[in-house]
Amino acid sequence: MFAACVDRTLGALSEISYHLEMARTLDLISRADHRELESLGGRALFYVMKLAMSLGPDPAAGNPPPS
Repeated sequence: MFAACVDRTLGALSEISYHLEMARTLDLISRADHRELESLGGRALFYVMKLAMSLGPDPAAGNPPPS
């Protein structure tokens, strides 16, 4: 159950990254703000990925658990 929440978080981070790119393209945010927010998003992605990896393989994906 928790792993599913982590997976949804990864999807949300991807969506936020897309929206940030669109906001920058439409000049809704400055380059500096975009750079800072992308940096924060990258840090969030790093820690969420570490968390996801620490949970082990997803049983629904058909991967056997580690021996």
